[in-house]
Amino acid sequence: MTLQQLKYIIAIDRHRSFAKAAAELDITQPTLSALLLKLEEELGVKIFERSNRSVVPTSIGRIILLQAQTAISEADRIAEIVAEQKGALSGPLSIGIGPTIAPYLMPRFIKRYTDAHPDVKLSINEMKGDAIIEALRLGNIDISIAMSGHAVTGVREIPLYTESFFVYMAKDCLMNQPAFNPADLVHEKMWIMKESQCMRESAFSFCKARSIGRHIYEAGSIETL
Repeated sequence: MTLQQLKYIIAIDRHRSFAKAAAELDITQPTLSALLLKLEEELGVKIFERSNRSVVPTSIGRIILLQAQTAISEADRIAEIVAEQKGALSGPLSIGIGPTIAPYLMPRFIKRYTDAHPDVKLSINEMKGDAIIEALRLGNIDISIAMSGHAVTGVREIPLYTESFFVYMAKDCLMNQPAFNPADLVHEKMWIMKESQCMRESAFSFCKARSIGRHIYEAGSIETL
């Protein structure tokens, strides 16, 4: 078993296609299939279930893929350690970020980071929380910035910052109440974020009234609301 073989099965899992994985790895599809078969024979287990329409990891295959990703990450870490000792950062860095966060952080971050580390090949992708976790699991991204609460086994979550939760309402709306109560939203006409926005669930978990009232307008950004 070699690191190269592990990279091959990770590519197959990422694309769920021999043709696409072979194109990424710059080898022929028959060569990739033969290399996978050789690894499966060596391990004595089947890593992928193959059909004309799909390539899906077996139950033991999923465990092997997770360990393969760990092995590749640890091997890549050697080069990172050497670069850190030399006082230089280089190589690719892929970041996943929630679409409701990106407009506020990325404009300032990108210029500062690329100016400080010109040898790093930076790649940033906007995606939802579930997609971020899957991308981290598959090794498609290195780190992410997203709403908290998505951490799973194998993914380390570090608090980066906190923000206040504000309630906006018309001057004649609930102003006679001494304090705001989420239950008071029940009879209001709510404006909410679209399903593609990660803050939607956070808001709903706060007000507990997602199925009550009239959702007049589903917006794509906080600025629109």
